[in-house]
Amino acid sequence: IDVGVKSAIPDAPTLGTPAPKKENITVDAATRKVRISALEAGTKFTIVQFPAEAPKYTLTYSAEGVGDNNIVKAIDPITGEITQGDIGNGDDMPAIKARTADIAVKVTAEAVGPYPALQDTIIFTVEHYRWMRVDTGRSHTLAINNRGELYAWGDNDNGQVGIGTITDAELAPKRVGTDSDWEAVSGGGYHSLALKSDGTLYAWGKNDRGQLGIGSTDNETTPRQVGNAGDWKTIAAGEDHSFALKIDGSLYSWGSNSFGQLGNGESGVNSSDKSKDKTAPIQIGSDRNWQTISAGVYYLVALKDTGALYTWGFNEYGKLGDGTTTNKNSPIQIGTGWKAVSAGDSHVLAIKTDNTLHAWGYNRSGELGLGDTTNRNIPTQISTGWKAVGAGAFHSLALKSDSTLYAWGDNALDALGLGNASSQIINNPAKVGSDTDWKAIDGGAHFSLVLKDNGTLYAMGLSKFLGIGTATPRIQTSPTPVPHP
Repeated sequence: IDVGVKSAIPDAPTLGTPAPKKENITVDAATRKVRISALEAGTKFTIVQFPAEAPKYTLTYSAEGVGDNNIVKAIDPITGEITQGDIGNGDDMPAIKARTADIAVKVTAEAVGPYPALQDTIIFTVEHYRWMRVDTGRSHTLAINNRGELYAWGDNDNGQVGIGTITDAELAPKRVGTDSDWEAVSGGGYHSLALKSDGTLYAWGKNDRGQLGIGSTDNETTPRQVGNAGDWKTIAAGEDHSFALKIDGSLYSWGSNSFGQLGNGESGVNSSDKSKDKTAPIQIGSDRNWQTISAGVYYLVALKDTGALYTWGFNEYGKLGDGTTTNKNSPIQIGTGWKAVSAGDSHVLAIKTDNTLHAWGYNRSGELGLGDTTNRNIPTQISTGWKAVGAGAFHSLALKSDSTLYAWGDNALDALGLGNASSQIINNPAKVGSDTDWKAIDGGAHFSLVLKDNGTLYAMGLSKFLGIGTATPRIQTSPTPVPHP
């Protein structure tokens, strides 16, 4: 804020170089915009620093909303620090997108020396940015902000970031195109899926097995629409296969079918057999009550609206949970009374309606959280009092009913966020910090993403994949903020 920019007094301060960004707010005096990634107590306005030869001013601040959209409740008159702020209302996307408001910032400057006091009231536009949706692939991440803009980062060797180029890795969030109507995302092994608010489906990245669903096996480095349908509502990208639900509850699959993972009753002979692959969506059965889907490496877990859980595909390590290690090329039921599920590379986490947490599949890194490293081929209860799960490649994340965060499994590169834990294997749920405002979780290979209620996003693990803008140091041992561009 340049309090002297409108003054005609000789030698009065003129617009200087904006002060460095402090915390999560930037003030641009030239365009009169203030961009806030998370408006909350403790956020500060930054001001233009006057040249050394200019007179010194003592500044006082006051701010109020313009019209009905008052998102600053109180500001410290001396420091410019927001002491009360309104950060929006949960997951109501239309309401949060509307959280763009004008703030009248009055700056009064009392001069030291023979210069008059300056006072100026400038209307700044506050654009309130929050991360709203996030999903990890094997080594890349997709995220949507409250304005419906899509960003991606991490490995980009197959164009999975979606920015039109192939690079080793993108260390900071890069915007994917210019559209602002994205609604959901899902990261696969080396490809990406995304839905727009009009129900259209898009895919990009690696496509050697038809996992993009565009009728070919050509890779794409930018979003390519899958067919012409506008009635998609849920997506799940697996290793080299993909799934999606339509509004009517019907389930579709495409991509690699080497182990029967498409669920259509067919299977390839081995992992390299492409004869049963599908390059465009095919419907799985005729049921129209599918509700939740989660894809792992060559398999899928899915919930119906009845609470019944189904699995199919590659059954190595017993990850289908049916008591065997035999592959299945069509859905098989694994009990009922389930309400949440997440598939890792080769293990599954699921929560029942009584809030008990269960796990099964591969456990050599302790990712089942059962106190040992023994595989399980049926759902095995861990404990109770849980509300959300997120399975990584070889580690696990979960939220308790009080919104505290827990992690366990492979901790070789500190994907658990426990702060340099002495052991590389944590085989029981371990609490991450003491915060009680975590909202969503997801894990990739050697990294994790966790989202707070206020829309701030945190990452831990291998720095190259975290979106924090640097690969140094090599790992982040505790939750580290992912900045909004």
